[in-house]
Parts: sequence; C-alpha cells; structure tokens
Amino acid sequence: MHSLLPLLLLGWWCLRLTATTNADNLKFYITTECSNNMNYTRGSAFQANLDAILSSLPDAAAASSGFAENTTGAAAPDKAYGLAQCRGDVGASDCRSCLNDTAHEMASACPGQKNAMLIYEGCMLRYSNASFFGDPYTSNPIFQLANNENA
Repeated sequence: MHSLLPLLLLGWWCLRLTATTNADNLKFYITTECSNNMNYTRGSAFQANLDAILSSLPDAAAASSGFAENTTGAAAPDKAYGLAQCRGDVGASDCRSCLNDTAHEMASACPGQKNAMLIYEGCMLRYSNASFFGDPYTSNPIFQLANNENA
C-alpha cells in the first residue's frame, strides 16, 4: 500500500497540472483587429452602448453554449453591435472568464475604436457601430486557427 501512495500523488499532481494548463491556454492571445478610421468620444452615447454590450455578452454566451450576439442603442451612429463566441469544447465558466478578460482587454487593445475584434485561443469578441451579423469576415484572412490537441 505504501508503494501506491507516491504513484497516486504523482497521478493527482499531473491531473491538476494538466487542468490548470488547459484553462490558462484559453487566454493565449491570437490576434487583434482594430479599425483605425472610426473613433468614438469618451462619454458618448456609443460608448455607453458599447459598455453595455461588452458587459452583457460574456454571461449571455456562457449561458447559451458559447455564442451570443446583441445590439444596443436606438439608431446610428450610436448603435453598437457585439458578438461573442467560445470554442466548442470550452465549459461555461471558462467561456465567461475568457470573454470577460477579452472585454476588459478591448479598451487597451483598440482604444476609442468603433470597430474591433480580439481573439484568444478559447474565445473571440467583436463589436462595431455597423451590423456585421451574418457577414463573412474578410478584412484580414491571413491568420489561421487550429487546435493541435487530440479531439
């Protein structure tokens, strides 16, 4: 029995290490896309709508299998459109955490921009002042997303 104890402890430690590493990998940065041609003013109606979108999407996506889209605001130019998506194998709490981190990172990655997208290994968040729902993303098709892990 004493000879099994080190083996069990080693197995437990390896399992913990793997679980921690996988959760950390979800926040591995992939790319940021910012539109530098359209800015919003701090304190504007667009910023208020954008803040509402960025705060609501993580919970909405986590509650609905990792995908959510939303709009806030009455009309252009103050209407904000947002989309959040998590990788299909990411659980609800990790999805929420990844998207919350992404939403906070958006402010420093694309300050004052009306159109931005940030992609991490486990999630993606995009917003704009114009509807992009259902439109293919073709601005920068240079990057490729792949998972090297076994399914």
